[in-house]
Amino acid sequence: MLRLNGLTLRAGTKTIVDIEDLTINPHETTAIIGRNGAGKSSLLRAIGLLMPAVFKHYSLAGENLQVGKQALELRRQMAHVFQTPKLLSGSVLYNVALPLRLR
Repeated sequence: MLRLNGLTLRAGTKTIVDIEDLTINPHETTAIIGRNGAGKSSLLRAIGLLMPAVFKHYSLAGENLQVGKQALELRRQMAHVFQTPKLLSGSVLYNVALPLRLR
């Protein structure tokens, strides 16, 4: 289970996303919907710790996490599919194997 409390995302002085409580349970389908520019992709990047965000509480699989101190370790346990392809020059094998080598 993923549980977030007090998630705030800002771009300069503008608040992009402000979520009091979000829980995503295992084996359930969760949809994030909204207009263009509503912050859907920013929310997913924040959950994946790929962009700065303020969390009052972040827990994954029942474990309370200190995002700032554990961010790199946590990112190594997650996967993120980008909206546009992010392939490196080289073979398919190289592109698939690189994240495994970085872990």
